[in-house]
Amino acid sequence: MDNNNHLSNQLWQEIDRIKSMAILEKNEEKSVQIAIDEIVKLTSIDDIQIFRTDKKTSIMQLYAKHKSKTLISKNKIDNNKILSLNIETDKYIYTLFIKKNKGLVDKEKISFIISNIIKIVLIEKEYINSLKNMAYFDALTGVYSRMYYNKYVDTKIKKQKIVVTVMDLFRLHYINNTFDHIAGDNYIIEASNALKTVCDENDIIFRTGGDEFVIISVKSNTKKMTQKIEKANEIIKESTLAKKINADLLINYGVAEGKDNYNGLLKEAEAKLKASKDEIYKKLGFERRAPRKIKSSEKEIK
Repeated sequence: MDNNNHLSNQLWQEIDRIKSMAILEKNEEKSVQIAIDEIVKLTSIDDIQIFRTDKKTSIMQLYAKHKSKTLISKNKIDNNKILSLNIETDKYIYTLFIKKNKGLVDKEKISFIISNIIKIVLIEKEYINSLKNMAYFDALTGVYSRMYYNKYVDTKIKKQKIVVTVMDLFRLHYINNTFDHIAGDNYIIEASNALKTVCDENDIIFRTGGDEFVIISVKSNTKKMTQKIEKANEIIKESTLAKKINADLLINYGVAEGKDNYNGLLKEAEAKLKASKDEIYKKLGFERRAPRKIKSSEKEIK
């Protein structure tokens, strides 16, 4: 009994290893190839006709057959079905593993294993990708998140000229306190939508904080980015929200360009942002942090 338990533990570890190898492989077809190759080794099923004739073609055919039938709905992955597939597939692999030295092969079970290994790999890869998307995109605005910003800065910036634009929103604190946080969220959404409208494939937009955004651009310059942000400001000034609350909506910004020293560019852009904000507030005579107005007639933003 102890030997059987030991054998079972070894096999389950092997199965988990195989699935992990397949799921972590970036290319889906290669994921499927890895999974099937390892199952073949584990269960000695390489004598089956489907593999003996044309292994590569058969794997690609199975992949194509099941790619569109992975039990993934548009907005939901059925975890119960995934668990059921895993349990049944593991059970059949175990049966074949025990029987392989006796020369016993059940072709129907082999077909079941191959089919469901493909499904499991594709489903779990889709699930992992969906988690990455949730982490890499900001839920409120749909632009890239702070997490992806950190990854991008650490791994993607090459030795080339880039333009860094640092932004925040004019008097967001005042909007939140005078109206409500729904108005503040709508302000953030309006600003991000305006930025998405004026930016192109050379500009990557990140939301790095509450009302803070960064754009990293290639094939651009300070003049072009300044023009884009000014155009975005024209858009949000005419937005439904601006008219509804009768308030000035504005993206404050600072722009710097250069190469090889991202942190230096970031500090330069942040310094320009601060100087610009100081000038705007001084010119308009606004306090940087306005206290909340308590009025019975206060507007509500739904």
